[in-house]
Amino acid sequence: IIQENDDSANLSGKIIAKDAEWQNGSWLMHNCIITKLTPSGEIVGEPQFFIEKIIDFDETPNDLVKIERRAEFMNYGELRNYIGKFSKGSYKTLRKLNVDLEHKIAFPFTSFVVIFAASPFALFTRRGGALIGIGLSLLMGLAYYAVMSIALALGKSGILIPVVSAWFANVSFGLLGIYHLKKIS
Repeated sequence: IIQENDDSANLSGKIIAKDAEWQNGSWLMHNCIITKLTPSGEIVGEPQFFIEKIIDFDETPNDLVKIERRAEFMNYGELRNYIGKFSKGSYKTLRKLNVDLEHKIAFPFTSFVVIFAASPFALFTRRGGALIGIGLSLLMGLAYYAVMSIALALGKSGILIPVVSAWFANVSFGLLGIYHLKKIS
């Protein structure tokens, strides 16, 4: 099954074939039905049936054999190439992949930001001493993770732009760390 999208990422056509062969740089489809659709999803005309039909399709057998990997298991270059290959795909999918791409840049700073934001609490030496400071630091780390997850979800849903969603937790907790360091000094 091959789904075609128009420039607005609406489904514009569908090709269903029993099987396909790669021959001379094109796909030879056997027993295929080609259907064209309007942007609202209604069928245009009658579906066309072909015993054999050559279809020009950008993906090669090597592209299709590759195991689909989740974005979090791809490195930055692989994910960028994956996004480029499917640039005419669904806008929602591309938005999610772009959030993941931006997160690949922001994520390495996570440890530094959490330590920076939690260190003022670890230095807390009032009643209860170091144990309360360590507990507050652990809570700060958990809060960071929660804020990061929410920001990424908001980015993937389209409420935040990818760059903002990927960096929101780092910037917020970095500023929080600066505030608390100034407060204790």
